[in-house]
Amino acid sequence: MAEALAGAQVDPATIGLIEAHGSGTLVGDAIEIAALTQAFHTDATGFCALGSVKTAIGNLDAAAA
Repeated sequence: MAEALAGAQVDPATIGLIEAHGSGTLVGDAIEIAALTQAFHTDATGFCALGSVKTAIGNLDAAAA
């Protein structure tokens, strides 16, 4: 992600929302947040919302069965 931002010449502070995978596990979510923090690191605070529809409403394929 950091390479993509640099290659596109996009300042991470201009990103307003990240839709994460959100595994819903303590280990998986911690790894994802650590990676996003590293890629989007800035001194600004409160500039970007973080969401995950998957963990908010679950896997829809199971609900459709």
